Amino acid sequence: MDMLKKRKLDENGIGMLNDGINGSVSSRLMPQDARKIIERFSTDQLLDILQEAVVRHTDVLEIVRLTADSDISQRKLFIRGLAAETTTEGLRSLFSNYGDLDEAIVILDKSRLRRLMAA
Repeated sequence: MDMLKKRKLDENGIGMLNDGINGSVSSRLMPQDARKIIERFSTDQLLDILQEAVVRHTDVLEIVRLTADSDISQRKLFIRGLAAETTTEGLRSLFSNYGDLDEAIVILDKSRLRRLMAA
C-alpha cells in the first residue's frame, strides 16, 4: 500500500481499526485514536453526533446526565415574567411536581414591589 494513502487512512481512523488478523477490522478504538478522528469536527457536528448517541444509547445518556447533574450551573432556572402575585411557596409547589428542589426563590424588582405594596 502506498505510504501516503496509509497515512491518510490512519488520520481518518480507518487504518487504526485493522487487527492485523487476516485483514479483519475491529470495532474497538483506543481513546487517543478516537480523539484523533473527532478533534477536527466543529462544535455543531459534535453536538449532532452526541445528540444521536444520547438518543440511541442509554449508557451515553447516563454519562451526560451525571455530568450535567454534577455542575450546579446546569441545574438552575431563571424564569422571567412571573405574575406580581407569584410567591416563593407557589413557585416551589409548582416545580416540586417535577422532582426535588434545592431552592426556589422569587425575587422582586423595585417596580413589582411597589405594585404589591399598593395592592
